[in-house]
Amino acid sequence: MTAPIVVATDLTARSDRPLDRAVMLAEQRGTRLVVVHALEERADMDLRKQMQRAREALEGMVEDFSVPFELVIERGSAPQVLADVVEAQHAALVVVGAARYNHVSDFFLGTAVDYLVRRAKAPVLVVKERPRLPYDGIVVGTDFSERSARAVIAAAELFDVPVTLVNAFGRPFPRRLGEDASLELGKQWSHEEMARFLASPALAPWLGRITHHSVESDPAGAIEKFAKLYRSPVAVVGSHGWGSIAQVLLGSRASDLLTAISHDILVVRDGLNA
Repeated sequence: MTAPIVVATDLTARSDRPLDRAVMLAEQRGTRLVVVHALEERADMDLRKQMQRAREALEGMVEDFSVPFELVIERGSAPQVLADVVEAQHAALVVVGAARYNHVSDFFLGTAVDYLVRRAKAPVLVVKERPRLPYDGIVVGTDFSERSARAVIAAAELFDVPVTLVNAFGRPFPRRLGEDASLELGKQWSHEEMARFLASPALAPWLGRITHHSVESDPAGAIEKFAKLYRSPVAVVGSHGWGSIAQVLLGSRASDLLTAISHDILVVRDGLNA
């Protein structure tokens, strides 16, 4: 059996999306789930009673699971508890919901996901859509960096589906060169860099699954455009910390990128061994 998948739940109805996706992925990978709830102490309730209620709620949520699972309830902040469980379980993936922290913008902009991406020793899958089908395509935005290549490899190893690689380019020096010449220069640079990127020996095992595109666009728009090729896509970005997710797709602000993309997003921190 392969390494387990860790999935977070806050015991609310909003957490059904990450749970459903985690079950689907565990079935595909033939692995078990570790379902984690971080218990925050309440002044109006005895801790033992809190633990009992949380366990009863968890057991009700997982009673129809079709895969092996383990329940973990730990005291502490959700990001810290999740990172600790991922490390202890040697997990392949951690799955969280986009609405886990009050509102999607709170989740992406807050320190909670920052901590999780920085500390969890596994890629983080942010589930935004209700799972209806297994993922049938990966869309990776690339800036042609080594970090981006590692994100491609990590995603390709996790999900055995086609990979669409897209570079969003702009028009360099439009005032000096003119709009048409600037567009051609941007397109030429992107094509040349894409060829160099794909020639990397590290990507050789995956080339049969990769199609690539260069498009004049903002980064999130490029991913959204090519995600339409699939019925159930997952977007992929690479990072070596929350502040660096922005660098992956030509300088986009992380908050803008992650909130603008409407699909599930896999964040692969640099330095992880996929």
